[in-house]
Amino acid sequence: MSFEHEFQYEELKGDEYEADYPKTQKYWVTNPWEEKPIQLAKKGIASYEPTRVFEVLELSVNNAPDSVFWKKEYLKEGSEDEYEWKSWTRQQIFDLTKQSGRAFIACGLKPWQAVSILGFNAPEWMTAFLGCIHAGGIAAGIYTTNNPGQCKYIAEHSKTAVAVVENKKQLDKFLEIRDQLSELTHIVVWDMDESDEVFNDPKVLHWNAFLKMGEDDNELGREMEQRIAAIKPGMCCSLIYTSGTTGPPKAVMISHDNVTWQSRATMEMLQNIKKDGSPHATVSYLPLSHVAAQLFDIFYPIGATAAYEKVKSWEVFFARPTALKGTLKLTLAAARPTLFFGVPRVWEKIQEGIIQKARENPRGWCMQQLINFMKNANKKAYYSRQCGGDMAVPFGHSFAQKKLVAKVKEALGLDRVQGTWTGAAPTSIATMEFWGSLGIDVIEAYGMSETCGVHTLSLPFHHKQGTVGVPLTGCTTWLEHQEGRDKAGNGEICMRGRHIMMGYTYDEDKTKQTIDDDGFVHSGDVGAVIEEFNLLKITGRIKELIITAGGENIAPVPIEDYLKAQCEGISNVMVIGDRKKYLTTLITLRVQQDAETVTFTNDLVGAAKDVDPECATVTQARDSEKWKTYIQSAIDKYNADQEYCVSNAQKIQYYRILDNDFGVESGELTGTMKLKRPVVAERHAEVIESMYK
Repeated sequence: MSFEHEFQYEELKGDEYEADYPKTQKYWVTNPWEEKPIQLAKKGIASYEPTRVFEVLELSVNNAPDSVFWKKEYLKEGSEDEYEWKSWTRQQIFDLTKQSGRAFIACGLKPWQAVSILGFNAPEWMTAFLGCIHAGGIAAGIYTTNNPGQCKYIAEHSKTAVAVVENKKQLDKFLEIRDQLSELTHIVVWDMDESDEVFNDPKVLHWNAFLKMGEDDNELGREMEQRIAAIKPGMCCSLIYTSGTTGPPKAVMISHDNVTWQSRATMEMLQNIKKDGSPHATVSYLPLSHVAAQLFDIFYPIGATAAYEKVKSWEVFFARPTALKGTLKLTLAAARPTLFFGVPRVWEKIQEGIIQKARENPRGWCMQQLINFMKNANKKAYYSRQCGGDMAVPFGHSFAQKKLVAKVKEALGLDRVQGTWTGAAPTSIATMEFWGSLGIDVIEAYGMSETCGVHTLSLPFHHKQGTVGVPLTGCTTWLEHQEGRDKAGNGEICMRGRHIMMGYTYDEDKTKQTIDDDGFVHSGDVGAVIEEFNLLKITGRIKELIITAGGENIAPVPIEDYLKAQCEGISNVMVIGDRKKYLTTLITLRVQQDAETVTFTNDLVGAAKDVDPECATVTQARDSEKWKTYIQSAIDKYNADQEYCVSNAQKIQYYRILDNDFGVESGELTGTMKLKRPVVAERHAEVIESMYK
C-alpha cells in the first residue's frame, strides 16, 4: 500500500504567468491616497482583474445573504458562567457595515484619515474595520497589550480621527493621550454599560449611540457612495503596524487589491479546501491588528463566498477574550473549524494542555504501550506523507487512525479540519512531531506584513517539515546571495507579486530600503530553496545574525530550536554572542501563568516538573543536579553534532536560567510571539555579562 495524494502541486512556469516589472516604473507609494500600480500577468491567477473590498463584500452577501457569517458567545442574563451564542447573517453584517460607515462620516472622519481599533476580536472590531473602509478612511489595528505611549504613536502617525475601543481598560489609554492627538474627534466604546458617567462626555460615545449616528441613509449615504467611487484597487484600506522588534513600528499600507487578490489566490492554491457547498468555519482569536488574522477572519471568508458560487456557508466564531488563558478549546469544540491557523506558541500551549491532562490521568502500562505504538505509527506516517517520504503506510497506521486520531480530533474540535497551519515565528521540530504523532499535520506558511501575510504556503498535499512551502502562483522568490554572510545556496529572501504592500506610510526612506527598483521586497530573512520540490526553507534572519568577535556569522534560531527539541522542560532559549569571544545562552523554563494577570509565576509546570520531582520552582531547579545534567547534556549533544555545530565558534560555552519566561505582556515577545532580542539583552545585561567574566 502507499499514500495517494488527492492533488499534485505543479508550479506554473513561463513569462505569461508572471507580470512584467519594467525598471522605468516605481513600485511603491507612501501616501494612502496614492495609487500603487498593479502589475498584471497575461494568464493565470495573477491576471485577474483588480477589485476592491466593497465589491467582494457585496458579491459575498449576494451569494448567500441569509447564511450565518458571525457567531459570538455572550453571558446569559443573570448568569456568571452560562453562555449563549448570537448570530449575524451576511446581509445583517453588510447593513451594519454601511451604517457604521455613515456614522464615521458623521463623527467627522475625512477621507484617508484613520480609525484606530483597540480591543479583542469581536463583531464590533470587524464592523468598525469594514465601516471605516466604506467611509473612505483607513483602518489601523492596535494590539491590546500596547501602552498609552504606543497607542499615541500609532494614532498620531496614522492621523486617527476616531478611536474604537473595547472596554474601560482600553478607553483609559486613549483618555490619557487624547489631548495630545490633534485630529482625534471621538472615542467609541463597545463593551461598557451605556449608563456609565464617562458617556456624559460628548466626545466619548457608546457603540449603540455611535451606530445611531449612521441611521440617516440620505445625505450621509450619498457622501459615502461618493467616497467609495473615488477609491481605486491600488489604494490603501488597512494599516498594519509592524511588531517593532528593532525600533518604532512602521505602518505597512495594504491596498484593496492586496487583500482581495491575496484571498482569491490562496483559496485557489488550497485545492484541498472544499468548494463544493460543504460548510466552512474558522475561529477568530489571534490579534486582528495582525495581517494573518485579518486574512483568516475577514478576507478569506468573504473572498471564498464571493468567488465560488457553491460556497454559501462560512461561519466565523469569535473566541472569548480568555482564549489563550484556556477557553480556546471551548470555542474550537463549538466551531469545529475547517481551517485553523495558530502561531507556534498557540500550538505549544494546546500541546502542553494535552500532556498535562495525560499526566493527571495516568493509564495502565498496557494501555500506555498501545498509545505509544499508535503515536509511533502516526509519526512514521507523518514523515511518509511529506515530499521525499517513502509513501509507505506504516504497520498499525489504519488502526491508529480509527482508535487514536479520530478521538483526538473530535476532542479538540478538529474533526472537520481540512488544513492546519502555523507561521509568524519559527516552530520547533518537537512541536511539529508531537502533532504529527496525533495524526495532525501542522504545516507552515511564510510571509510578512509587507507581503500581505502570505508569500509561500505549505500545501496539505505538498509539504516538508522545516520548509515553508511554495510561492503563491504568479509570485516570484529571489535569493540575493552575499559572500561572507551567506552559505552556498543561501541568500536574502526577496519577493515580488500583487501581494506586495504599497509602501510604509509617510516614510520614503524606509520604503526605498525595502522595495527595490525591480519591485522586490527585501525581507531581511535568509533562506534556501529545495529545488527538487520548489520548497522554501528559512535559515536565518540578517538582523538576528550573531557576528562573533572572531568575525563568524551565526544564525541563533537553529541552535535555539535544537536545544528546545532536546529538552521539553525548556520554554524559551536565546543565544548570546554578538561581538563576543564565544556563545552563551539564556534559558527559561516552563512555568505556570496566572490566569488573570497573565504574568508568569515561579512554579514549574508540565514537562518541567518531570525533570526533577523534588523541584517545584525555578529557584529550586537552578540548584538541582538533575536539572544541570538535563540542560548540559542537551548543550553537549548540540556541541558534538557536526551537522548543526560546524565550528568551535558555534559551540555553547555557558548558560543561565532566568527567573521568568518570556511573554507578550512583559514585553519580551511581540503580539505574534517573535522574540524581542534587544529587550531581553538589555533587561538581563548583568546575567549575560556574568557568563563572560
